[in-house]
Amino acid sequence: MNELQRRWEAFRLRPFPKGHTGEEVEGVCLATLDTFAAGCIDSYTGAGQLDSERHEILESCYADIETVLPELSGEGREYFEELAWLAREVLTRLSNPGHESAEGEVE
Repeated sequence: MNELQRRWEAFRLRPFPKGHTGEEVEGVCLATLDTFAAGCIDSYTGAGQLDSERHEILESCYADIETVLPELSGEGREYFEELAWLAREVLTRLSNPGHESAEGEVE
């Protein structure tokens, strides 16, 4: 199992951080951001690709994650840092189809 798949499986088991449901940071609803980003990542890990609409959604989600991260701390920050890593990894792989994972596997 490659690192992206392993980290995605672990992330899926994490509960959404307590106290952040319904919270908006910098005008971004954290629960909605999580839902859209996770949906795109899940689609990618299942199919190995994203259609153009989901690709654009994930790019937008990644930008929003980068916007909210400085305002978060503790469990919420850790959660969204991992979501940022996952989104960035998917976007990198979409931009570079021959991108090697951290384990040296060509995706």
